[in-house]
Amino acid sequence: MMNKKFSALTMLYVANVLDGGRTVEECPAVLQADIQSILASAKKTKTAPNNLLQFSDYWRFYFGTAM
Repeated sequence: MMNKKFSALTMLYVANVLDGGRTVEECPAVLQADIQSILASAKKTKTAPNNLLQFSDYWRFYFGTAM
């Protein structure tokens, strides 16, 4: 479990990477370390990827588009 707080912008980019819309290298350089950290943590826990994908689904439901 991660104890660090991340910005909403970082989480948007993480969701976009998980959806295949971007690669980590295509994300802003200042966010790449945090994005990699979140993705690494997601691989270690079974619940993290599902939660991040749910966030992506939430985004699509409310805004009608992929990020």
